[in-house]
Amino acid sequence: MHTRYLNCLLFTAAALCGTVLQAGAQVIPQSLYIASTIPDSLKEHANSVVRYSMEEDVIKGPGKQTNKIHTIVTVLNEKADREAVMALYYNRKYDSYSDIIMRVFDEKGTVIKKYHKSDLNDYSATGGANLVTDERVMALQHTIATYPTTIEIEYEEDVNSSFNVGEWNIQDNEQSVENAFYHLTVDTAAGFRYLNKNTTIKPVKTIIDGKYDYRWEVRNLKAVKLEEHAEPWRVFPRIYFSDAKFNL
Repeated sequence: MHTRYLNCLLFTAAALCGTVLQAGAQVIPQSLYIASTIPDSLKEHANSVVRYSMEEDVIKGPGKQTNKIHTIVTVLNEKADREAVMALYYNRKYDSYSDIIMRVFDEKGTVIKKYHKSDLNDYSATGGANLVTDERVMALQHTIATYPTTIEIEYEEDVNSSFNVGEWNIQDNEQSVENAFYHLTVDTAAGFRYLNKNTTIKPVKTIIDGKYDYRWEVRNLKAVKLEEHAEPWRVFPRIYFSDAKFNL
């Protein structure tokens, strides 16, 4: 999931009518929207379950990239209500979003609510400081009435000025992960590198049309409950990304 946004990960989903959904090369079965299909092993210590998460980042050049996010998360109780929040941070000069949608499903996998870009509120992201900046956030929160509820989020972001490729935060506290994927494409001349933290997973790496193509995946990762005063960054798996050239 991109670090500036709340738990999110990719590709566009088709309409939902009990059929199989496709997003790019990924085939998303309708069962991932139904709460009863969560394996019992993934419910232990879990407040939420990532049923499906895909992030695809394309590094187009120094400081220029496109990020596509698609996540499906089942919220098991009120401790994971944050999963029903969409918050998209941006700089009005250099960032833009498209194809924004949030869908809400009941425990049987039936759509009960849809939100679009027009439903988001746009705020200053200065945190009440006196300085006037171009930093903004578009946000909305769905109020969950019953549990379990499944939240699906999709969007695409275009960035034209950046020095930070980002990181993949694979798992949060008391959250299990059923299926998670990360796909990154970057020019071979960009000097790209990555660093694993609390994980040993390795990507499948190929070169396609002069670009590095990296693909990571995680399946059936059980929830972990942090001990008191434990630091999340010392416990949870993540991968940091960097390239040698940037434009800010």
